[in-house]
Amino acid sequence: MICRMVFGKKYMDEDFDEKGFKAVIQKGMGYATTPNLDDYIPQLAWLDLQGITKKLKAISKVYDDFQEKSVT
Repeated sequence: MICRMVFGKKYMDEDFDEKGFKAVIQKGMGYATTPNLDDYIPQLAWLDLQGITKKLKAISKVYDDFQEKSVT
C-alpha cells in the first residue's frame, strides 16, 4: 500500500530484489541498528572491522536501483 501511495504503482516483492522487499528492509534495519566500532573509535573506521559499512553500502545500492526503476 505504501508503494502505491509513494510511487503511484503497485510493486511485488520480486520487483524490489530477488530476496524480496521485506527481507531487504529487515536486513537494512538490522545493519543500521548494530553497534559499530567505527562510531566509537574513528581512527579504525578505514579498516571496517565488522564489515557493517560494506554491508550498508550494498543495501543502499539495492535501494537506489529500486528507486531508479520506479522513476522510469
